[in-house]
Amino acid sequence: MKKWLAGDLNGVDPRAEMPLLLDVLRDGAEAGLDLCPFLSALAELDPVACTELLAGPQALA
Repeated sequence: MKKWLAGDLNGVDPRAEMPLLLDVLRDGAEAGLDLCPFLSALAELDPVACTELLAGPQALA
């Protein structure tokens, strides 16, 4: 989780890892951590996956 929060998403397939990415987003937000590096790296890697992650599962259902 720390590696991802720091923006290191090397080797990550956002589509396959969406549940884990959601956990990182939720846990990081609950802990008050800086999510900017994580979200910036995800947006560069897969902008659609980043949007889906931020929209949340209910918005996509």
